[in-house]
Amino acid sequence: MPELNLKSICPHLSKLKLHQQKPGLTHWLVGLFILTGSVYAGITGTISGEIRNQTTGAALEGVQVVPINTSKGAISNDRGEFIISNLSPGSYDLQFQLIGYDLHLQKNVSVLVDIQTRLHIDLNPAIIEGEQVIVESAPLGAIKNLTSTTRFISTDQLDELPVQNYQELVELQPGVAAGHIRGGRKSEVLYLVDGIPIQEVIEGQIGSELPNTAIIDISVQTGGFNAEYGDAMSGVVNILTKEGQEETFTKAQLNIQDNGNSYDPFISQLDGREYKVDLAIGGPLPYSKFSYFLSGDYSVPVTRTLQEHFGVRRIIQSDPNQGYATNLAGKLSGFMLSNTLKISLQSIFSSQNWTEYDHVWKYNLGALPPREKRSVRSSISLSHTLTSQTFYEFNVSYFSVLKSIIGSPYAIASIPEVSDSGFVLSGDFPWWMDHQEVHLFSSGAVTSQLNTSWQFKLGYNFTQYQLYKKNVMRRDIGTWNGGFPIYLMYDSEYDYDPRKAAVYAQSRYEKDNLVLNTGIRFDVFDPRATRPAIEVAQTDIDTEWVVDTVGVVAASVKNKISPRIGFAWINDDGSKFHVNYGYFFQMPAFEYLYANPNLNIANGFAAIGDADLEPSFTRAWEFGYLQPIASSWLLDVTIFNKDVINLIDSNTLLVSDSDYLETGFTQYVNMGASFIRGAEFFLSGNLGTRVSTDVAYTIMQAKGTSSHSLDALLSDTELYPRGQTLYPLSWDQRHTLVTNLEVKIAPVWSFHVLYRYNSALPYTRDIGAYTQPNNERMDATSDLNLRLNAEWEVFHGHALTGFAEVTNFLDTQNNLWADSRGLVGGTLADPGAWNLGRRFRIGMGLKL
Repeated sequence: MPELNLKSICPHLSKLKLHQQKPGLTHWLVGLFILTGSVYAGITGTISGEIRNQTTGAALEGVQVVPINTSKGAISNDRGEFIISNLSPGSYDLQFQLIGYDLHLQKNVSVLVDIQTRLHIDLNPAIIEGEQVIVESAPLGAIKNLTSTTRFISTDQLDELPVQNYQELVELQPGVAAGHIRGGRKSEVLYLVDGIPIQEVIEGQIGSELPNTAIIDISVQTGGFNAEYGDAMSGVVNILTKEGQEETFTKAQLNIQDNGNSYDPFISQLDGREYKVDLAIGGPLPYSKFSYFLSGDYSVPVTRTLQEHFGVRRIIQSDPNQGYATNLAGKLSGFMLSNTLKISLQSIFSSQNWTEYDHVWKYNLGALPPREKRSVRSSISLSHTLTSQTFYEFNVSYFSVLKSIIGSPYAIASIPEVSDSGFVLSGDFPWWMDHQEVHLFSSGAVTSQLNTSWQFKLGYNFTQYQLYKKNVMRRDIGTWNGGFPIYLMYDSEYDYDPRKAAVYAQSRYEKDNLVLNTGIRFDVFDPRATRPAIEVAQTDIDTEWVVDTVGVVAASVKNKISPRIGFAWINDDGSKFHVNYGYFFQMPAFEYLYANPNLNIANGFAAIGDADLEPSFTRAWEFGYLQPIASSWLLDVTIFNKDVINLIDSNTLLVSDSDYLETGFTQYVNMGASFIRGAEFFLSGNLGTRVSTDVAYTIMQAKGTSSHSLDALLSDTELYPRGQTLYPLSWDQRHTLVTNLEVKIAPVWSFHVLYRYNSALPYTRDIGAYTQPNNERMDATSDLNLRLNAEWEVFHGHALTGFAEVTNFLDTQNNLWADSRGLVGGTLADPGAWNLGRRFRIGMGLKL
């Protein structure tokens, strides 16, 4: 197979080298995938059912079933069964027509991703010619035919709840605590937009943001995902975006947020307000079968204080001349050649400029380096419906991420002036970083609903990466006796082009009360790199190590097979049992594979990557029970268990001198493990006609041998003994409670009350030589958020919207971290150690 020419696609990578390699396993697999031609993750759903004579109960053959305003349809067979597949998520009106029977219109039939919506339709024999029967479908409620835990979030929740983005909505789901899904590391979650990955692979963070107005639906899978989902061990978040409709529409909204006392370091300099504009427009293209959708947002100044992966407080220096964020999304979709062949072209662009506050530099803020991030993803998706039961999909996408920390190159060698209290008084922040990655992604799948009981899916995905990172910084290492710190230089640069591929098969069987979901996945990863043939030996001098790095070893191709199975039994009273079991693999973030190939060990305080690292592995099972209560309440209980091995930690050899750690060697290794147990309880229902509520409670225990990749190194620098037994992980939040109360005050007004309680997180308190990790806990945290929404119809089909929101209404001081003496914020009282205080946000919008 010829090399992919990424340079011609992405000019900024002109300095990167494309490595030549003899054909191997990956090349043969890629060739096989192209020949089979058989999307990475599901983005459509299915409607099926049976149609009978209301009087006699006999099956009706030949009934025409048409989702109105679509090009799809089906005709019932001799058993009265019909299937319509490859439907985009949303609400449909279905028309059922047969000569001699009343015309039947089933309104608001919901379709969700990867779900088969089942209908039972009774047609009346016609008494009066042309008579029409209209039936309103009940709300979908719980999805009874799921064999794993999946939560569906609609765009209404994003518009109406006191949240600012989809990440905050994910945070509210059962099983999510401190930004971690079911006790796993944050990097163990896969994020998709329209079924295609949207994550960076060097550091594992979310690579691009989205305008809220672009999102139509979000599915959050917290356990037991199908074989089509790879590179995830804790959860899968699939975000679906809107496309143009038959009528032109426009939506605009202006938000103003007053951050109150949330930014104490700048209270005397700034007004503490953020302004955000959201715009969206879409509709049909004249004289064609195509439609378009465009959306975007612009925020100034940037004052967001949670990282992309939730839960970590960061303060932004809110200079409107430097800090801004803008996100754009566009989609062009329509039919070609026939009404069965649909093509979609999409582009997502995200840009952020900001300067991140560091409390140690409070009196020298001008020295902090500005930061930039740019990402763009362009994709083409093809969907061809062969019959009402069978369709295939094919995706190709280009994704580029550029990140920079623009520090001074002269700051690395200079020594800053530090006050007696510990603040830096002069000098420049010693960090310069350039991060570039390109993903060329292809995926395809064939899905066939063989009959109303059995669905089969076969697919593949393949990604070619181009990765470059230059990271230059100075590490300021404290000494064990509190003396003057050591200043160590760290300079890492790498350039690699790894490949990743997978094939999978997924089968789903539904018959009467039984649902059986089985799948198997085969993953291949080729690191296309060498690793140092590192040998470590001690010399005759007890305090000296020798690191022999003369030779190199080619990293091997990794491949794994992961089976998954799910089972559900639906009782006649509507209750359901389900069991799910599976193996889930994920390659480590590529920083751990490729960092520091020039072996700049910085006296042991800079870890060296290992291109031969193995995938991390999770074995997980869950058991769930769903029980309707009365006519309007539902109780969902899930018990889960996860065993995780091969997580990334560091293996460190350090030698102490009389005053400080002088020499050493550190490398990333597959040495971490975690063990998670827990239960989720979810109760939802209505209190009368105007009040509805959801209550989600999670009890969980997350223990392991390391919380992050440098646990062992940090333990050594603090001279703590390495943990010999399992200890609570840093996100071991035992109890999480989330309640949402909605009150429909009037047809125009609605009011939301959102409350969240989090039990205390652990931290390490220094008790001397016998200090164990995370041996103490901080205080519990809580938030009470309120939001009032209104929508006034100004003339037919057009509305004026508005809202007023208060977050952390009680202005609770929620602490996020404490130092080894138990001081929240440390001796310098860093304001980043407290979460946000009370904030106010108002907005006005227009829908046309």
